[in-house]
Amino acid sequence: MDVSLSTILEATISNDKNQLQNAQRYLEDAAAKNLSLFLLELSKELVDQTKSGIVRMAAGLQLKNYLTSKDESLRFEFRQRWLAAEEHVRVQVKSNILQTLGTEQFRPSSAAQVIAAIGCAELPEGQWPELINSLLGFITVNSHSENLKEASLEALGEDFLLFIILAKLSVHFTNGLDYIYFHIHHHRFRDVHYFRALE
Repeated sequence: MDVSLSTILEATISNDKNQLQNAQRYLEDAAAKNLSLFLLELSKELVDQTKSGIVRMAAGLQLKNYLTSKDESLRFEFRQRWLAAEEHVRVQVKSNILQTLGTEQFRPSSAAQVIAAIGCAELPEGQWPELINSLLGFITVNSHSENLKEASLEALGEDFLLFIILAKLSVHFTNGLDYIYFHIHHHRFRDVHYFRALE
């Protein structure tokens, strides 16, 4: 499935209307047949640095679109659907997405958006408790690349994840929050005022 999926993902940005429609139909059929497997395969495409930037970006976009929506009712439905997926699939997808952070050559980071979508579903349910520590660690450790730090900041600033994070952050992360505040201000993330509320 990997090779054919890469080809299909490349076709999702084709200027050829027929290719584009065929690609979209293929992806919809794959999701309808086995959504868990489909999401897992998309995460593999996204994490694989040997794939083209186009394939990785398209994989990330498809992942995000199957995990969240601007429509509130659909967003709730998608979160419940994700939570109902097999645990081993969710674990592997999350592992792949975290490994993707900092490796993308495009912005916004697809991995950051997917992490935010999954975090919004799992954190309120007491799942993926290590996520916040992982993101803060990526941001505050000096030896980590700037790409990784920026992508992690994007994940912290995406959608409603910020509300959940602020509710759960420990006082032990004061220094980390100062660092995050500075960089969020620098990058002009729209949710910066919520960090100011902590001061």
